[in-house]
Amino acid sequence: MAQKILVIDDSQTASDLAENVFARHFPGCDVFATSRDSDVFERLNAASPDLVLLNDSLPEADAGAILARLGADPFSAATPVLLLADPARSGEYDGK
Repeated sequence: MAQKILVIDDSQTASDLAENVFARHFPGCDVFATSRDSDVFERLNAASPDLVLLNDSLPEADAGAILARLGADPFSAATPVLLLADPARSGEYDGK
C-alpha cells in the first residue's frame, strides 16, 4: 500500500517540490495538497495520510489552530506532522 502525504501549503511551488522530492526518494507514495483551511480536514479524512507537512505561515489559516485540531481529533492524533516553520516564529508552538 502506498504511503500518503498531505501537504498543507499556500505555495504551489512548495507543494510541487514536496511531491517531486517524495516521488524521487519514495517512489509510489501519494502526495495530496491543499492550501485552504476549509479543505484541510476534508482532505485529511479523505486521504488518511501517513504524514502531514504543514506550513506555519498560511495566509488564510492558523497553523496553531490546525495543529491543535489535529491533536484533538482521535482520527488524526497519531498522524505525524512536520511543521514547516519560519525560524523567526519558532517559539510560537513550543513543542505542540
